[in-house]
Amino acid sequence: DQQLSDFLNYSRPTKANLQPTDARKVIDDSLRIAEPQAAEKNIKISIIEHENVPQILADGEFLRSVFNNLFINAIQAMESGGGHLNVKISPSDDGQAVVFEIADTGNGIREESLSKIFEPYFSTKETGTGLGLAIVQKIVDVHHGTIDVESVEGEGTKFTVTLPRA
Repeated sequence: DQQLSDFLNYSRPTKANLQPTDARKVIDDSLRIAEPQAAEKNIKISIIEHENVPQILADGEFLRSVFNNLFINAIQAMESGGGHLNVKISPSDDGQAVVFEIADTGNGIREESLSKIFEPYFSTKETGTGLGLAIVQKIVDVHHGTIDVESVEGEGTKFTVTLPRA
């Protein structure tokens, strides 16, 4: 993907085209790509959307890469025995942002790996390039947002992406 390879070229930061965007639509667009894989692996997807979620200021195409990455990672973490992928969309406490929580019931991430997962070229997967979450982090930064991760080995992982409202 040309856009993403440009994106990793830090010397030429890509301009994101930030516009008021419906938070749920971004999630739905990304899930459409992940759903067939999830169904194949016996993974149930649920979306909880709180009411009064404001629009976010976002580049839809960039954000799709964020959620595609997070969903695919979640599905891969559960591929052995199925599981649940839960997506929650809610306004932040102060109403100035939208919080996306993406939780899986997969195999979790070892504590010593957690601090490194956003570093370029770090991967816990044998076939991974390790670029996925580095790209995710960079796109979230361009949106002036934050991304956090919590994980318990053997129980699952939750990513929380917070993006400013439009």
